[in-house]
Amino acid sequence: MKGYLYVLMLCLMLGVFSVNIQGKVFDKNRKGFIVGLGVGGHSTKLITRFDRVTTSFIDGKFSMVTDGTKSNTESIFGVFSSVKIGYGFTNQFLVYYLRDAAWYSINNTKQASGIMGIGTSYYFKPDSQTFFVSLGLGLGDQTYVDTSTEPRFGSAICVGLGFEFKPRLSLETKFLKNLTKDKDLWNYENEVDSFSMSLNYLWY
Repeated sequence: MKGYLYVLMLCLMLGVFSVNIQGKVFDKNRKGFIVGLGVGGHSTKLITRFDRVTTSFIDGKFSMVTDGTKSNTESIFGVFSSVKIGYGFTNQFLVYYLRDAAWYSINNTKQASGIMGIGTSYYFKPDSQTFFVSLGLGLGDQTYVDTSTEPRFGSAICVGLGFEFKPRLSLETKFLKNLTKDKDLWNYENEVDSFSMSLNYLWY
């Protein structure tokens, strides 16, 4: 729940911010400073792999043997959020800090898998009612929202296709791939394949 509240608070703050400086920074041209927010839903496949470890204590000696790898696969659904802060070098080419996250619950534990990194978008036309493509590369993470479990980190990539149907408003579908690891006793590895659809507002 805290994660959803953070996203809502960010939306409210940026809304107030945009009203205060609407005529000063955001001039309805993508060239220049941009801030974007998106929210929607996702369908995600979560694959967890870990070592199958057998332990024994014989003749006063402790031994541990890895006996192959076990994997679990789960299909999950939830809320998808997106934040962009960056700069438009032209009305068609944007570069920004990107934070995308797929929020979900497994066994009553709220989690988020996402990407933090550099994103770029290319619009096929300089004005609205145009398709665009996007790409993001960066740090992948799996965060446990309401527990003390430490987050896991790795790498992530996302690609998207969208359509801006009105100035600043767009629909975008994305594929996010996230791979995180935890080199503990069990060598946990989490692979996330997430498809999302979101409604986005881009201040420019």
